[in-house]
Amino acid sequence: MVATERIVDATTAARVRVNHGAQPPDESEVAEVARELRELAEGLRASDTLVEVRADLPGDDERALAPLRQEVAAARAVASPVTPRG
Repeated sequence: MVATERIVDATTAARVRVNHGAQPPDESEVAEVARELRELAEGLRASDTLVEVRADLPGDDERALAPLRQEVAAARAVASPVTPRG
């Protein structure tokens, strides 16, 4: 639940940054984040057992969606199972 709140907050912050003059994200960047969110949601709905997912969203750390990409990656990492250390 906390991860979802952080994603919403990061989305709102991105919109505010753009409204205050930051460069809007490219359509491809928006599409990539949306795809990651859909995959996260589908994975959580489809399984009682967590499965590992890719949690790397490449992109420019100075762009408006950088904090959102970080929060989505963090949510995906939290939703992945813990790998036992051997």
